[in-house]
Amino acid sequence: MPRGPQGHPVIAQAGASEGGIDLAARHGEIIYCNILSHAAGQAFGRRIKDRAVALGRDPSGIRIVPGLVVILGETRAEALHRHELFSGAGSEDGLIARFVKEHGLDRDRFDPDAVLEPDQFVPDPNRFQALGMTLGLVDMLRHERLTARQAVV
Repeated sequence: MPRGPQGHPVIAQAGASEGGIDLAARHGEIIYCNILSHAAGQAFGRRIKDRAVALGRDPSGIRIVPGLVVILGETRAEALHRHELFSGAGSEDGLIARFVKEHGLDRDRFDPDAVLEPDQFVPDPNRFQALGMTLGLVDMLRHERLTARQAVV
């Protein structure tokens, strides 16, 4: 393989925590992220590129690459069924139960058809687990009014 135009291996970075965004803005060339809506993707891209400018870096060399899993079916119902099987949840109720568990919500008081508020899901930045999906959900909810049922399907 010939040497790339940048003269070194491409630096790919994934992470939406403050530290991850700083690393991406300082060094990343391809930034993989969990973006769940177009508006949230635009906001995330602006955030990375604005941070790069603040750090004295030209943002034109940064490419944002949102994660995407496509599940197709002849009908919406078939695609949903395949999604449920792919995720291991087994059903729409299983997807909602996983959502409740992953976000530490009270299953007995949770209404999957109530509009979600972004403030319900702001993660603890000091936790050791990955933050990307939760931050993606928060960004999406800042731009769209969705229920849990709509978010998981």
